[in-house]
Amino acid sequence: MENRWSIRKPVSLEVELYYQGKPCACCKTRDIGLGGMFLELRDSTIPRYGKVELDVEVECGGVRRQHRFTATVVHSSDQGLGVMFQEFSIADFRILQEVLRLSPSGDLIH
Repeated sequence: MENRWSIRKPVSLEVELYYQGKPCACCKTRDIGLGGMFLELRDSTIPRYGKVELDVEVECGGVRRQHRFTATVVHSSDQGLGVMFQEFSIADFRILQEVLRLSPSGDLIH
């Protein structure tokens, strides 16, 4: 059963994953939506409902910038982690809108 409240689109972005305030992995997104993303990551020890931070470099309006999202792990598999965004700010929303707007053309594949 699908519990997402927004559609996800295939997008490949480099992500630095933090758990308990410490960097724990570099990975890529498989897809992203306004509610969360899937991270391609093998052998993760982050538990379900673990709080994580995601450092992502995005290009908005021709300018590259780092942005940090907070999220909760909602599921894991051999292929990676599904995370749901938490403490969603207006800046988070705008960044995600830009990523989703550009994703079909492949402009944000880094």
